[in-house]
Amino acid sequence: MPTPRYPSATNLFIPQATGEVVGFIRKPGAFKLMDYVQLVRGTRTDATGWPVVLYVVLDPDAPARRVTDQEYAWEDSDVAPEGAGLMANFTYQEVRMFRRAYPYRLGEQIVETAQAFKVLPVYRSIAIQLAMTNKTARVCSLIDTVANWGTFTSDNNVLNGGKGKWNTATATPADPNYLAIKRAITQAALNVNLNTNSVVQLEDMRLVISPQLAYDGGNSAEITDYLKGSVYSKMVADGIERGANSMYGMPDTYAGIRIIVEDASYVTERPNAAGTAATSNRAFIKDPTKAVLLSRKGGLDGVEGSPSYSTLQIYYYKYEMAVEEQHDTWNKLHNGRVVDQFKEVLAAPRAGWLITNCR
Repeated sequence: MPTPRYPSATNLFIPQATGEVVGFIRKPGAFKLMDYVQLVRGTRTDATGWPVVLYVVLDPDAPARRVTDQEYAWEDSDVAPEGAGLMANFTYQEVRMFRRAYPYRLGEQIVETAQAFKVLPVYRSIAIQLAMTNKTARVCSLIDTVANWGTFTSDNNVLNGGKGKWNTATATPADPNYLAIKRAITQAALNVNLNTNSVVQLEDMRLVISPQLAYDGGNSAEITDYLKGSVYSKMVADGIERGANSMYGMPDTYAGIRIIVEDASYVTERPNAAGTAATSNRAFIKDPTKAVLLSRKGGLDGVEGSPSYSTLQIYYYKYEMAVEEQHDTWNKLHNGRVVDQFKEVLAAPRAGWLITNCR
């Protein structure tokens, strides 16, 4: 294997370069993050907004509080019921958007004369992927932490009534692991529906799982039997009909809920002198033992100050990730960076559910 190189003023003058580049740089649109979060731009004061904002959490019980019918009765000759009895509390939650920069720097000669590959666009793409990877890691850490969910979390085995983990799920009624997956996620969905006064429905929900858990579920007898009975089963087997989760054997939708496999990965190792790739320090970001049911009601873009039932929101200041570059002619340098100022928020935990110990 050729010795890996780093760009410098001396190692990119390659005669008759082919222009072919071998690398593994993921495009921002390939990240699954935007499939299950809602973006909210902090613009309360003006178009620019502030990097610190407040959002209001309203009393969730007020719209559904019905103790007796009699308190709303209005008989003839009686005074009509007065509104003083309707009480709805609220709390303020502060959100401070933290700024991150992912910088890169290249010499003027490298950028202008490199023949092996276009160095500046490649480094720009690397910085963008780093920004998306770090954002995904922060979001997954938020939703995978049990303490952040309060009472809106349960063990998988509790939700499915003792039917076991996902890899042992079956489609045989007499089996003790019968429909272990479906029972767990549908019970979680029922909990969300009840906790949100039936506002959040199945079509609003997303189930976020890791590739390992998707593999467990996809190879279980329960999911295999489900797909076997699908009208698309032959096309899937022949590779003609390909869903987003085909790699794992999981359907894109199960029990009426869209399944998102969060497959972003990261490397926790510094570059070494030999330039060899990391092995043991490479991993998927999402916790493989947990499934997270989230609501994203209203689409990708939320509006600050308006009611929202989306479980997970990312507040951002000014822009949702930006590339900034400058040419320093005095020092003969090209400086660039990806700038991101945001804060991930579990804004409505009652509109979601954390399922633990799935594998």
